[in-house]
Amino acid sequence: MSAMEILEFVLRGLLLGVTYGVIAIPICLVFVSTGTVDMAMGAYVVLAAAISFTLAGPLGMAAAVLAAIAAAAVVGVLSALLMRRYAGEKMIVILASFGFAIMLESLVLTVFGNNPFVQSSGAGTLRLAGILLSKQSLLAAGIGLVLAGGVYLLLYRSALGRLMRAGADNARGAAIAGIAVGRVQLFTFMLTGALAGIAGLLLLNGPGVMFSSAIPLTITGLGAAIIFGFSRPLMGFVGGLIFGVAESLSAGFAPPGWATLLPLLFIFSVLAIRSLRGSDLAGGRA
Repeated sequence: MSAMEILEFVLRGLLLGVTYGVIAIPICLVFVSTGTVDMAMGAYVVLAAAISFTLAGPLGMAAAVLAAIAAAAVVGVLSALLMRRYAGEKMIVILASFGFAIMLESLVLTVFGNNPFVQSSGAGTLRLAGILLSKQSLLAAGIGLVLAGGVYLLLYRSALGRLMRAGADNARGAAIAGIAVGRVQLFTFMLTGALAGIAGLLLLNGPGVMFSSAIPLTITGLGAAIIFGFSRPLMGFVGGLIFGVAESLSAGFAPPGWATLLPLLFIFSVLAIRSLRGSDLAGGRA
């Protein structure tokens, strides 16, 4: 195992981790808005990839991308309405979102089939520090960083972001102050759906996805978000980078049987450490 090999897997893990981070951000946004998690987030990713893959031929790439993001945003709104129906019952909300994920997974299988959704941009490769990297993966990394920066500006440098954070901190107090908390939460879910859709497009033009990738992608996003706590969306993006590196190193150096298990063990280790330190899932003290 040489230093160059380790560096190569770290770089590849960072590039993959950008997409995981883009999935973790909406998971964190839902948590700070509702206090629960949306187990259907990975299904939005897969749905967007399937729609773009299918429509790119007949409608063109631009229309396919817009349709995919719009569809993911719409199912995000549907998820918000589902969660609102069971507001206050967090376990029921989680189970309902899991059922919603299974329904969307079945929908993708029925409508789009069971073949992998993957397409090549033909962007070629680039040698960086002696390591051959896909230009498409570098472009995806750039898009992910721009999205993370955009979320930061929205949350902390805009009036809408202040409304979102106020509703998340104290929904009842924000409502008394005249903030339309329901509308703000609805927008939050639309935004999270659109972000998940963009993550699906990044995966579509990278490693690709299957109809059955929905739950694994949700678990990956949850793992990335847990590292620093659900209440910090931007740190969820950083968690995605860390998770990507852990997965890449496992795939490169661990035995085949352990390559899939080690990233999950990494999540459990983080949870154990947070528990011993007395931290809750939100990132604060329990």
